[in-house]
Amino acid sequence: PDAIDEYRGFEIHPAYPNPFKTSVRIDYSLRDNADMEIAVYNLHGQKIRMLWSGAQAAGNHSVVWKAENESGQAVPPGIYFVNIVSNGHAKTQKIILME
Repeated sequence: PDAIDEYRGFEIHPAYPNPFKTSVRIDYSLRDNADMEIAVYNLHGQKIRMLWSGAQAAGNHSVVWKAENESGQAVPPGIYFVNIVSNGHAKTQKIILME
């Protein structure tokens, strides 16, 4: 195997639909119970919305982002990133909000 250690404590599955117009579902699975943080960022690396923060049981889960910022205001069309962090490891997925 590679020198790169692939963290397998959780997996982020393809967002659906992607691209999207009003909302996108992010599915993920955890091998063990873990503290999770799931957030959406813009191209400038600014956090747009926290989708989940806290303990989560092992298994399959999903969260929905309705293309809104923390204040509940609609965000402009463009490229965003879903970032999941657990146990010091992060995985990121690109999502595209269409007009």
